[in-house]
Amino acid sequence: MLDGWALELGGLAAGGRVRLTRDELVRRFPLHGQVTRLVCVEGWSAIASWGGIRFADLLAAFPPAPRARWAALRSEVELDRAGRPDPYFISLDLDTARHPQAMLATHHDARPLTLAHGAPLRLVAPMKLGLKNIKAITHIEYVATEPRDYWKRAWVLEVRRDLSAFTQLLINAGLGRERLLPAATARRDPERVAPAQQLPV
Repeated sequence: MLDGWALELGGLAAGGRVRLTRDELVRRFPLHGQVTRLVCVEGWSAIASWGGIRFADLLAAFPPAPRARWAALRSEVELDRAGRPDPYFISLDLDTARHPQAMLATHHDARPLTLAHGAPLRLVAPMKLGLKNIKAITHIEYVATEPRDYWKRAWVLEVRRDLSAFTQLLINAGLGRERLLPAATARRDPERVAPAQQLPV
């Protein structure tokens, strides 16, 4: 367990911000269990037993502002190699957050989450790929437009670097910019699992 951890909620219909400790979450909300299969973008998958509160129950108790359509989930517990904060963040549409299998998990295999499994609170959303199942959540903010996403940002930066390097390679080979054909890259959505992989409710 992380000392002093609390979940901070923002973008609420009531205004202001709310902080909830793990004990407050467990006392306030009914706990549910589910066995789900999580799928990694790298191709492997794993089936595990989880326990926690339904995201829908949190939304009902602390409703988002009327125009909110997205949840921005953030974890601010990691540090980089230099000891600086290295937050991880994902976006989740509120329709998905209200899905009966979207869980804010506090337990794994009937035991409190370990740090390796995302203690003290993690998202379990089997309808999304593993990179969306954020661990050690510290903040949830409800917003009107799709917020930034860690892996989408990283993927865009990687594509830009690759295209820049490829363009420079062609220029070095004697092809001027005016002779380069416009490039188009297909947009992928790395978030959603194919319908066949979704689990029945």
